[in-house]
Amino acid sequence: ATGDYAKSYDSHAEAVTQGVTEIIWSGGELPDDWYDEFVFRGSIDATLPVYSRVSFPLIQTCGELDHPWIDTSGATGAEMPALSMTITLAE
Repeated sequence: ATGDYAKSYDSHAEAVTQGVTEIIWSGGELPDDWYDEFVFRGSIDATLPVYSRVSFPLIQTCGELDHPWIDTSGATGAEMPALSMTITLAE
């Protein structure tokens, strides 16, 4: 899905105010014996501090069940932690 961003971001000297806000994969069933990688590409706002954590909450649907991997607290041992990454310096 696309929509307006909460604030404007600079991308290659242009202000970006809207774009992708949600990614939905719906390609059929993926049996338990199989796995796959779901890749997306994006940019990180240059104003985010180094070593800050960016979370990607997601809801995994398996048949009729939803598994909300949405805990963005970063707590050790969180039951359903959101995918996250830590911003580091480029080498």
